[in-house]
Amino acid sequence: LYGTDMEAAYQHAFVYIRQLAIYLRAALQQQSQSNIRAVFNWQFLLALRTWGLVVSTYAEPNQLGPLIHPVVQIAVGVMDLFCSPRMFPMHLHVIEMINHIASRANVYVPVTTYLLRILTSPSMSLDQQSKKRDAAEANNEPIDLQFTMRIKKAQAKSQQYKVQVWNESLYLLAEHLALHSHSIGAPESFW
Repeated sequence: LYGTDMEAAYQHAFVYIRQLAIYLRAALQQQSQSNIRAVFNWQFLLALRTWGLVVSTYAEPNQLGPLIHPVVQIAVGVMDLFCSPRMFPMHLHVIEMINHIASRANVYVPVTTYLLRILTSPSMSLDQQSKKRDAAEANNEPIDLQFTMRIKKAQAKSQQYKVQVWNESLYLLAEHLALHSHSIGAPESFW
């Protein structure tokens, strides 16, 4: 539908991406509960994902390509707004979306810093003490990261959660590296 009239599609996409940016800016400037709730919900995340798919599908400069940068900036802003380890599932959703945009639009978007932030977080260390504690608390309900944006405080300390986040982070890192492995600048762009 958006491919039929690029001029109208650009204007329509611009308005809605701008609205997402306005919500994010309000949450960054004044972190009130209503501003945070406007950004931290499935509706915002899925709207961002949808617009990411639309602009990356029509990524040519004479189509919707110029809107890729604002979508990625909003995604990065969302990750910078919520830095708590309890919010890492949302970070993984956003990084997955950015990887898909980079793949479809054939652009380089650096996400390794965000993945390494998750992997090197002190709260995400895989230690022996938490394994013993988790064995005692074996009745914890399983966490499905695919349908989660934030987890409870008690779940954040569980070994099961840490392993799931590690697995997903490593998968996204491998996907990101594989996406750009064919580029001659690959070694320089990651380190």
